[in-house]
Amino acid sequence: MRDLEAIGSLPPVQAESLRRGEEARLHKKKERQKIQEFSDSDDTFYYIAGYTSDGAAYGVTWEEMGLEPYSSDDED
Repeated sequence: MRDLEAIGSLPPVQAESLRRGEEARLHKKKERQKIQEFSDSDDTFYYIAGYTSDGAAYGVTWEEMGLEPYSSDDED
């Protein structure tokens, strides 16, 4: 990206926007990895925090995370 900016193919404003987007993607990826190291997940829940006494899971859904179930990092 810096090469494109250096030769004038990428305007500075667009380059900064792309940089911010990449930083956000990497931050999201790190957060996802942190949660997944210590959690369980399924087709509904990105992070299963626990289970009710009746056995129903509760936690953070994939939709709340803005992700598709089991999406790869390349799809963000």
